[in-house]
Amino acid sequence: MDFRKIPTLSPWLIVALVVMTGCSNAETSATSQSSVSPVSSTIPTSRPTATTTTTTTTTTTTPAPQTLSSSTVFGTQQSPCSYGVFGGQAALPDPRCTPGSTNPAVSQATINSTICVSGYTATIRPSESVTYPEKLGSMAAYGRSDSTRNYEYDHLVSLELGGAPNSASNLWPEELLGAYGARVKDSLENRLHALVCAGSLSLASAQYEEATNWIAAYNKYVGPQG
Repeated sequence: MDFRKIPTLSPWLIVALVVMTGCSNAETSATSQSSVSPVSSTIPTSRPTATTTTTTTTTTTTPAPQTLSSSTVFGTQQSPCSYGVFGGQAALPDPRCTPGSTNPAVSQATINSTICVSGYTATIRPSESVTYPEKLGSMAAYGRSDSTRNYEYDHLVSLELGGAPNSASNLWPEELLGAYGARVKDSLENRLHALVCAGSLSLASAQYEEATNWIAAYNKYVGPQG
């Protein structure tokens, strides 16, 4: 190429070209900056939803002891009756024949004028002339034909705990001797009577525990047998 043929630019033209190039670059830079999205610096105002935990409290209520029926009439035991055997001994009465019943004159409100008065049971205990024929009938219902001396015609709910004085539902021929005989039950009767009159045990509780299983009550309030 012959460089002598290239025309020489005018100095003013060169200055104009430089100015025009600078403006073009400035516009390009401005356009580029305006196309960039701004970065948000706003802190989110929403908060996590709080979780509420509901605690359910369960209250256990101890049921009150059942109230035994009251009775003032002897009635008739439904034969045949059977014993509940405990420790090899006929120790518990048949709940169908002798479920236990109470004296309507004795209640929690009247214990201080009835059972907790010394000598009270002697005033309500039936005479032997009344109970002996009943004892014979009860022994027959329970299938016993040996000597009456081997048995105490006993109150399941004792008189000193407000048991019915002369009701078939509260009397049965209990073996007199043995580890689970009438003499042993006497200790339970005295213990429960003392607790009731001291206010340490309710009358209803004492009556119910003695009627449902006097041996279990003995182990609980007097001490384990054997």
